[in-house]
Amino acid sequence: MPRIAILKTGSTRLLDSVARRGGDYESWFAETIIPLGVEVDVIDAVSGTLPATGDWDGLVITGSPASVHDEEPWSEAAAKWVAARVREGVPTLGVCYGHQLLAHALGGATGPAAVPEIGQFEVQITAEDPLFRGLPAVWPSFLIHYNEVTKLPEGARVLAHSPRCDVQAFAIGEHVRAVQWHPEFDAIAVREAIEQDADALARWGEDADTLIAGVEELPEGPKIVENFVREFVLDR
Repeated sequence: MPRIAILKTGSTRLLDSVARRGGDYESWFAETIIPLGVEVDVIDAVSGTLPATGDWDGLVITGSPASVHDEEPWSEAAAKWVAARVREGVPTLGVCYGHQLLAHALGGATGPAAVPEIGQFEVQITAEDPLFRGLPAVWPSFLIHYNEVTKLPEGARVLAHSPRCDVQAFAIGEHVRAVQWHPEFDAIAVREAIEQDADALARWGEDADTLIAGVEELPEGPKIVENFVREFVLDR
C-alpha cells in the first residue's frame, strides 16, 4: 500500500476545533488521505528527531503557529530534511507553513505578509496544473497567515495568487507543489481563528465580525489534498 509521510510542523492553536473534531493538523489531512487507500506516517518536526530517510511515496508538510523566517533550530533542520526528500524525488505538498518552509528549504525566502489573510478569501488560479483538477479558475479558500513567500526558489513557477498575496501556490518541477491556504480546515476552525485574533486584526483595520460572517463551509476545500494524492502519488 502507498505511504505518505505527514511532517507535522506544530500544533494548531484552535483548541475548540480540536476538541470538537479530534486530532490536529495531521489528523485533518489523514481524513482525506487514508480513504484513498494510502497509509500515513506522522513525523514530528518540532521534536527535532527526523528519520534519516524512509520509503515514502509522498510527503505533506503541515501548517504551524511558528514563522519560517524566525529560523528556529527545529525548523531549519526540517528545511534541510525536506530539501533532501525533494532531491530524492518524493512528491511533496506544502501547506501554509509548509508552503513557506518549502520555499525557504529550496532557496527562496519568506517574511511578514504585506497584508495578512485571516478568513475566507478568493484565490485566482493562474496556471493549469493537476493539483487544481476539477476546480474553477477563481474559488474561495480558507487562509490564516501573517507571513508569506517573498522570494521564490530558482525554477519555481507561480500557480495562484490573490489580491493580498502574490504567491498563493507554486510548483517546482513535476513533483513539488505548495499552497498558502488550508485545504484541511473547516468553517468552524476558521471562524475560531478569526475570533482568537480579533484584536490583532483590528490593528490591521479588519473587523472580526465581518470576517466571521464571510466564512462558509467549502466542500471542495479538500480537493487539493485529494488531487495531490491521486495525481502525484498514486498516478506516478
